[in-house]
Amino acid sequence: MRALGATLALIVGMTAAQGTELVLLAPGNAKDAISDLMPKVEVATGHKVRVVYASPVLMKQKVEAGEPFDVLIGNGPSVKSFQQGGGLAQPKVFAKVYAMMAYRKGSQKPDVTTLDGFRRTIESARSISHSDFKLGGGSAAYYATLTKSLGLDDQVEAKAVITDSGQGAVPVNDGRAEIGIAQSNEVRSLANVEATRLLPADDRGVSTFEIALSMHTKEAVAAQALLDALTSETAGQSLQRFGYFRN
Repeated sequence: MRALGATLALIVGMTAAQGTELVLLAPGNAKDAISDLMPKVEVATGHKVRVVYASPVLMKQKVEAGEPFDVLIGNGPSVKSFQQGGGLAQPKVFAKVYAMMAYRKGSQKPDVTTLDGFRRTIESARSISHSDFKLGGGSAAYYATLTKSLGLDDQVEAKAVITDSGQGAVPVNDGRAEIGIAQSNEVRSLANVEATRLLPADDRGVSTFEIALSMHTKEAVAAQALLDALTSETAGQSLQRFGYFRN
């Protein structure tokens, strides 16, 4: 599909209300970025889009329960699982996000470029926020893997400030935690937070979001148009402002 700008030129005067209503199932922590995209996407495709946001665990429950949707955006492992279960078709990369160490603006930047630096940062911190491990968030899962490998489980538990999915850096922003674990897409809107990439040489800190069509959509052509619009170059440029990257 052509970039959104070119598509817009082809459908001048067309309104989203004139097309099909589609359901997009998307990660809750992508709400800001996707909400920003939706008006352009609806005009570009000529279809109304209802976005249902969910944590990874809730998304799994919705898919397994057969809740209807036309297009899904989810983390890579989830999409692969749904595809193997026969629920998705034609998955492709939507965007990538990076695991970040959030810290209070104006405070000293943590050195987390190496494993030794990461260990020292965890050991010296008074409190560390992260999303609930049970919710399956990518950055929290990576953090748990690292701290477990370093034998820091007891410290993680003692210093933890637990949040909902996508909210790992919020306690740093409001002063309840000294540092926090979050993804690059979760920190940009927090006024009191700065962030540095966690172990940038480790690819395990990169989470890939994929997008795919539902095998059960009744609007295959319209759903494909939505997928194409969301993966266009113009959409990618918009996503980058929200901490999502295509490379």
